Amino acid sequence: MKLRLLSLILCASALLTTILPQSLTASPAISVDRGHIQADITPYIALDKWGGPVGTLVTATCRGFSPGVVISFSYVYGDNATPVGSETAGANGECSLKITIPPSPQGINSITARNNPGQVANVVFNVIPAVSIDPPRAASGETVNVRGSGFTINDRISVFIDDVPLNEGQVNETGSCVVTFTVPLLRSGINLVEVRDITGEVRWLELTIAPKISIDKTTGEVGTRVNLTGSGFGGNSEVQVKFDDRDIAVVDTDVYGKFATTFSVPAVTAGSHNIIVVDGEHLQALIFTIESIPPAIPEIVSPRNKQLTNQPVTLDWGSVYDVSEPVSYDLQIAYDANFNIPAIIRTGLTQSQYTLTAGEQLLPNRRWDYYYWRVNARDSAGNVSDWSKPASFYVPPRNKLPLWSAYLLFGLIALIISAFGILLLRIFKPENKKPAD
Repeated sequence: MKLRLLSLILCASALLTTILPQSLTASPAISVDRGHIQADITPYIALDKWGGPVGTLVTATCRGFSPGVVISFSYVYGDNATPVGSETAGANGECSLKITIPPSPQGINSITARNNPGQVANVVFNVIPAVSIDPPRAASGETVNVRGSGFTINDRISVFIDDVPLNEGQVNETGSCVVTFTVPLLRSGINLVEVRDITGEVRWLELTIAPKISIDKTTGEVGTRVNLTGSGFGGNSEVQVKFDDRDIAVVDTDVYGKFATTFSVPAVTAGSHNIIVVDGEHLQALIFTIESIPPAIPEIVSPRNKQLTNQPVTLDWGSVYDVSEPVSYDLQIAYDANFNIPAIIRTGLTQSQYTLTAGEQLLPNRRWDYYYWRVNARDSAGNVSDWSKPASFYVPPRNKLPLWSAYLLFGLIALIISAFGILLLRIFKPENKKPAD
């Protein structure tokens, strides 16, 4: 109560100082006549505001100073005098200057105008305490600064939310103080921050709680298990979790808008993707990067090195492991070693072996002519290995007779020829004539 009464007295004093003739606080009256100082002018200074917080912009107007002479302005509190600007008096001995009130303690401080001839005028400014919050919007776990100015030197400033003390700080010699605190778990929306000084006077600030999400890993492969947490969403509501445009989960929040869930990264291409959490009012997103390392190159098992291969042709290669499972394979069979003339192309094979179907039967090779084949691996993130080293094979005629069939055929042919020879002999052999009687 005494402090407020003192403030009212000081404010009244400031008003009187501005309104009453400035000769009460100014230097002896002087005037200028062709460069000579005369004693019939009283310099004075007036402000357009009687008081306010640190940072207030005021206009100081001077009259009665020597024309054409520079007037220097200082802001004074205690034993401290801070230069705040200068201006040259006009032909009528007047000038004005805009001044931003610098950091200074609570109470009556003054602005002084002075020139080289020794003319001086003073006016008071009443500093009022003020507080601000930076940033005014933050999420749970983030750092916030409460800044105070214009307080009494060595005062203590304490910060509370819901009557819970968060931190405190001491006012320095300029009347300033910064109190830093970590945002606790609070409901979404606007929360009141209480700032108390040592006298118990309270000032209020607004802190808007923003939604925030976090994940325990930001890179990985397809199938990676990711722990997702969030806060600052609507209390006792549902949030939807998406991976790009794919729905992953629907999770309930608690009364403070907090939630936690775990999901597996779906099969998507390598690169950056969005993890999105949305409710009816808020949306938050984070980047998750899918690995881009291709699988190993498959190793051909058979056929290889111009190997004879009977129908149906079976191609076999070594299995490949990759972190972004499952792995699939692409297969090419061509008529030439450069694979410019493809015979068969198959993609997305899930096994490391493939047998040609009845509709894929290859024509038998001509002599010194081969088929060429190769294979690569593709993981679930779309990473593709290089092609394997090509291998070759040839396909024999499908109707080639077994050895015993050849012997039988040769025997039949020999029998036919023998029979045909006997027949010819019988036809062309001369008949034996009986001797005449």
